[in-house]
Amino acid sequence: MVANVLWRLKQATHTLKSAARPYSRTCSICDHSGLFGPFGFPVRPEAQCPQCQSLERHRQLALWIARDGNGDRLSGKHILHFAPEKAVERLLRPRSETYVTADLVPGAAEIVLDIENIDLADGSIEVIVCSHVLEHVDDAKALRELRRILCRDGLAILMVPMVHHWETSFERPAPTVEERIKYFGQFDHIRRYGRDFVQRVKDAGFAVEAFSPTPEECIEYGLGLGSVTYFARPETV
Repeated sequence: MVANVLWRLKQATHTLKSAARPYSRTCSICDHSGLFGPFGFPVRPEAQCPQCQSLERHRQLALWIARDGNGDRLSGKHILHFAPEKAVERLLRPRSETYVTADLVPGAAEIVLDIENIDLADGSIEVIVCSHVLEHVDDAKALRELRRILCRDGLAILMVPMVHHWETSFERPAPTVEERIKYFGQFDHIRRYGRDFVQRVKDAGFAVEAFSPTPEECIEYGLGLGSVTYFARPETV
């Protein structure tokens, strides 16, 4: 165990030393301008804003909100945020009519909810935020539940880790903890998504929009190159 931790520290140190010289970035959430810090494993050298602790996906969502009219799609809404992230809460709580956080783990959020079996009424939520959650669960069940609790003109904001040049997602049946780490990069992940993620969302009864920042925005705000944020609305019959 100690040897494994030391090896990880050695790899992280090597990554940081061999990374390109860092440049000043701007946070689209708190407006901090300066060097960003490392985060994750494998280490992403310029991932985290030192002031508000935002990561790439959080700052990307902030850019989408800043687009003309997108902030209006969230203003005065009843928002439910699964596995809450402080940087996202900072963006959304002031805009909402009500903002409620939820997690399967008691004490991790304001209420306890199982995303595969959500104890809420049909059509009761206007906006759902689901960031880096679906790779942990049975996503077919979870997406159907998200569709069920969304009102007719509701919006689900979906973010997942994705390998964009893969046509299909990579999964293994009942992976062990060791296999999860080996194949999916984290002990509690059960898949790596490919481009078929969009079809999975559509199969649950959604119409899907996608947002990707420009290359210049990726550089300026320290975002993941080629990353996508998805916005799903209930498909009308």
